[in-house]
Formats: sequence, C-alpha cells, structure tokens
Amino acid sequence: MLIAPETGRLLEDMGTLARYISGKSGGLGEVVAALCEGLTERGIECHIATLNLKKRFQKECSLNETKWREIRYRIDPDRVHLVSSAIFAHLPSAYAGNPLATAAEFQRSLVNQVIKNIRAKNEGRIILHSHDWMAGGVITAYGSARISP
Repeated sequence: MLIAPETGRLLEDMGTLARYISGKSGGLGEVVAALCEGLTERGIECHIATLNLKKRFQKECSLNETKWREIRYRIDPDRVHLVSSAIFAHLPSAYAGNPLATAAEFQRSLVNQVIKNIRAKNEGRIILHSHDWMAGGVITAYGSARISP
C-alpha cells in the first residue's frame, strides 16, 4: 500500500474511482502515480491511501456536489482509499491550511482504519510504503511495531 498525501492521475486498473482522483501539489504526485502504474503492470496488487481533497477533486473533474456524492458513494473504491476529514476536505492542496493538523489526522485515520482493513482483506499481509513527512511518522512506527515479524 502506497501512502501519500497527493497523487497524479491514476490508472483505471486501480478501480473506477481512480479516474476522479488527482491532487498533486508538486512532483510527488507524479512519482506516486508512476509507482502505482509500475507495480500494477508487474501484477502486484497495489493500493493507494491519500487525502480526500473533495473540493479539489470536484474542481479538477468539473463535478458539482451532487455528482461527486454519486461517484463517492456508489462506486466501489477498489484500491483507492480516500481518507476523509473536515480538517482537509475543503483544502486546495495537501499542504494548504494547517499541514501539521492535516498530517496528524491523515496518519490517525490510516492507523485506526485503512491499514487494518487492507491487512484483514489480505490475511494480515501488507507492505507499507509512505511518501514524505505527512505520510510517515506514526505510519512508519506502526508498521515497525505491528507488521514486522
């Protein structure tokens, strides 16, 4: 599972929701998208967890609130895991607003929900790869303490 606060355009092989998710703030987003593509092309089941920057996704895809809700709640996210929070839903990028609060909320949600759910679906197996400081910290410590043999 790749964990990143931003991503470029994802392959549709990642699921239908992938075509609506792009929240890059710099070069990191393109790197994350390329990693997802490379792993998927090699037959590796790749998941990505990223911030649900709802307003940004809506703007980039020219979607109103009704259309976004229809997409978000009717499409199986498959391998795209959006971490939602009122702290960052309205932000134009991952690093806008209070990035420390965003990082803390992002990491908390990943540890308490997303990582556990993906591990459970894969018989306890998972490889975590976090990108930049916003996706590291608690995630790296959790992975070392809980996942490593």
